[in-house]
Amino acid sequence: MKKKVIVGGVLVLVVAALIVANVIRAAAGGGEPVVQAVKVKKETVTGTVSLSGQVDLAERTEVRPPVAATLKELKVAVGDEVKADTVVAVVESRELLDQLQQAQQAYDEAVKKYEEAKKKQQSGTASQNLTGNTLSNQTNLTGGQASPMLNAGDVAAAEAEMKTAKANLDRIKKQVDQCTLRAGAAGRVLAINYRPGQRVSPEGAVVVIGDLNNLVVRAKVSESDVLRVKKGLEARINCDALPDRTYRGEVVEVALIPASSAQSQVPLGAGMGGDMGAASTAGGQGEAEYEVLIKVLDSDTSLRPGFNVSVDVVTEKKEGVLAVPVEAVLEMDFGKEELTFGPPAETTEKEVPSNQKKVYLLGAGNTVEEREVRIGVSGDERIEIVSGLKEGDRVILSPDGKTVRPGVKVKVND
Repeated sequence: MKKKVIVGGVLVLVVAALIVANVIRAAAGGGEPVVQAVKVKKETVTGTVSLSGQVDLAERTEVRPPVAATLKELKVAVGDEVKADTVVAVVESRELLDQLQQAQQAYDEAVKKYEEAKKKQQSGTASQNLTGNTLSNQTNLTGGQASPMLNAGDVAAAEAEMKTAKANLDRIKKQVDQCTLRAGAAGRVLAINYRPGQRVSPEGAVVVIGDLNNLVVRAKVSESDVLRVKKGLEARINCDALPDRTYRGEVVEVALIPASSAQSQVPLGAGMGGDMGAASTAGGQGEAEYEVLIKVLDSDTSLRPGFNVSVDVVTEKKEGVLAVPVEAVLEMDFGKEELTFGPPAETTEKEVPSNQKKVYLLGAGNTVEEREVRIGVSGDERIEIVSGLKEGDRVILSPDGKTVRPGVKVKVND
């Protein structure tokens, strides 16, 4: 990107110098204007949409403690390669250890209570069996019926209390085990956010793990260009921090709703009564922007998460077509001036198609001619000419429309 800017900047300076020289020459009242011209030839023209974005990890693993605790020990350093389940740090929570001790005691008491209830049930059953035999004999004599009374309800309640205590104990044990922090996935340690002795909590990652060879760019595209950016398109990524490299990319995702939907959150009654002005203002806050995710295809890269980058998404490409530099293509109304006196006359403006432009080219004897052209693919440096020019024509770069205009004889700066 920087190379493109440098080349373009040099060209602008050259053309600007020619314009200044022409203005001075015209003020002095003599000499032919000096211009820079190039031949129309067949080239490859690439249409792009330019975006700005930031490099990020495609995937990251953030290792966090289960509860608020103190970082007791770090097992890794920034840059270390780790495997999944590798121990990276140990934290300690006095509160959690106290809860574990209390939960263990509660469970032990619940088990004891349950065992006692079972013993009472069993001893009660045995004694009732003996009594039942005696009662049975008496029942046979009297014709009555005996029903042994067991402590089944007490046993069930004790068992439920024991299971609840066990579940609470297991939960706390799991949290204690999680105080030994492990990598959730393989990768490289990219950041350590705390040091031993500091307090940590589940809200903050102690260690960040990721893969610097698996990067993405998160960018935004305006509503005027979003329909041109599609999944699968080629992208070229440039970074000012790495001016000598251009990285390959591919669009992997384009959001279907704007990055911020605040503009659409208009009250239900807006526009019906006194709030109409507020509703129209909300809709006029500028173009909506859509999130674009671009995968960096080059795995061996010096890019880092957080780097600001520029991205050219290639929307179309044509090879072997007539093309000219962008500096040669002018709007249809370029350089037109009308001197009138009195009230301005009523005029009807004719809408010019977006692909209808004009160029100034060198005619016979280096006389400037104006030519209407139709353009096709527009790139950063070249524009396709669909009609109006032929191969070999010489077009003038950045004519000023004052000293350089149709019918004026010029001198070409070769």
